[in-house]
Parts: sequence; structure tokens; C-alpha cells
Amino acid sequence: PVTILGKSIEVVRGTSVVVGLLGVASLMLALKWFFATRLWWAGGLVMATLPAWFLHSRTAFETAMMVGFYAVFVLAYLLYREVSPRWLPYAVIAGAATFYSYSNGQGVMFVTCLLLLVADWRYHWRVIRSDRTALITGLIALVLVAGPYLRFRFVLHPEMMDAHLADLETYWITDIPMTQKLATFATTYLGGMRPGYWVREGVTERFGDRVLGAPGLPLWLSPLIAIGLALSVWRSPRSPAHRLVLIAILAAPFSASIAGLRITRLLAMMVPATLLAVVGLDRVRQWMHRWFSDKAFAAGIGLILVATTTTMAHDALVNGPLW
Repeated sequence: PVTILGKSIEVVRGTSVVVGLLGVASLMLALKWFFATRLWWAGGLVMATLPAWFLHSRTAFETAMMVGFYAVFVLAYLLYREVSPRWLPYAVIAGAATFYSYSNGQGVMFVTCLLLLVADWRYHWRVIRSDRTALITGLIALVLVAGPYLRFRFVLHPEMMDAHLADLETYWITDIPMTQKLATFATTYLGGMRPGYWVREGVTERFGDRVLGAPGLPLWLSPLIAIGLALSVWRSPRSPAHRLVLIAILAAPFSASIAGLRITRLLAMMVPATLLAVVGLDRVRQWMHRWFSDKAFAAGIGLILVATTTTMAHDALVNGPLW
């Protein structure tokens, strides 16, 4: 976009917003096609109410583009897993875009792909044995997207990994016992999945990464996320889509655990949070069917979500300069 339209704030932010919207659309399609939720359309509205995404999707920070591409990967992988192996190269390309767009995307994709290889190994093996076309195109795509990184990492700048870790001031390069490093990693990793981190205001975050007075995820949404999480755990043995949500939760805090928790490093959590919230919301719709029709429930939910986002937007525009 910069090459075509020139370097400007509008081009940079516009590019980031477009990629983010591709991710939001991908999550909505995943909810419709693979989670079979009637409230799939609410995915975009739910994501807009997440303070962490509301803020960072407008900053043009590379972390927002990583989240957008990761959401596209989620949809592409489910198309590969549930529709046709011919979607494999598209999943590879979306995963590579996640990997390249932000350094933390490397860890997110490493854990996601590793766990998907293990969880769906029977399906992958069937593709290897029966669909050579999909396998070959997937491998070609993998070679094409991995080549530049391998060249950069091992030929042009083999020192860059150490330099990057030094820039992060990570405990991994300090002179402490390996057991202490592993313990710190485990504590930080689990902290990235701790509900308290997400539903309390991140007072330790940089001011540029905060919506003042709001946590990363709204507290009122947490019961819906909890319901969606319980349903995903229950359905995961039979549903690749629900397994993928759980894997995304496990992948999101991996890279952040190397240096320290910060919302920009954990923003990939917006993907499973949105999916879980809508899955939980759809289950509430089923429970409330005795008292409210589906149309009435959908209209009420839509109004609440739009009002929530509008209120947050007003707060950001009016009070944001004073934060």
C-alpha cells in the first residue's frame, strides 16, 4: 500500500484497519460455517466491544495486523480441515502472514501449528496418502513463504535473534540457572491466561496501550466467555473448530512469556475470546428461548453491543486526549 499510495498516516492506518476487518470477517464466517451459531453476525460487534482490540485496531501497531492475519488463518485452517484439503496452501499463506507481521506471531504460529499437527494427525496423514495435489501445493507454498525467513535468519543476519532478545531485555539471556528461567517462563505463561489479567484494568500497561478505566476484556463479557470455554472443552474431542479455539488460547501467551506480559504481546487472545463469547452467547439464546423469540433476543443483543461500542468510542474521542 505504501508503494502504491505513498507514505502517510492515512495509508498506514487504513492498511491496518483493512487487515483487521479481514480478520473480523473471517471470525464471523468461522462462527457461521463451523460453529453453527445463529448469532454469527454478532462476532464483529463483540470484537468491537473488546477494549484491547478497540484501541489497538486503530493504532496501526503491527500486533493488530498479526491478529487479523491469525483470524484469517483460523478460517483457512477450518476450511482445510472440514471442507477440502485444497485449502491447505491458503492456510499456509495466512499463517505465514501472521508469522511475518509481528515477532510475537512467530511463537503464536509455532504453538498453534505444533498442537494442530498433534491434534489432527489422522486427518493430515489421510491427506498425505490420498490427496497428493493438496500436499504438493501446500509444500510449495510452505517453501515459498519460509525461504525469505531462512535466508534472513541464517544467511544475511544470523546475529539478529540474539540482538532481538537483548533488545527485549529478556530473562533468557541473563546469567541465572535454567531451572529459574523455566519457572519464570511457566509463571508468565500461565499469567497470560489468568482471568484476572484480562478483566481488571491493566494499570501496569503503558498509557498508549490502555483504554483508561477499562480492562483488556470487559468484565460483563466474562460469563459468556466462560460458558463458551466450557462448551468448547466438552465438544473438542469431536469438533475440530472447538479444538482450534482451545489451541489458540494456549498459543496466545507463548511469545509474551519470553519477555514479559504486555497487552500488545498478548493481543492474539482477542481471536479465541471473540469466538468463545459468541459461542456462549448462542447458548444463552437457547436457554432464553422459552421467554424470548430468537428475533427479539438478537435485536436486544445487537442494541446492547452497538451501544457499548458507541459509548466507548465517545469516551475515547472526548476524554482520550486527557488520559
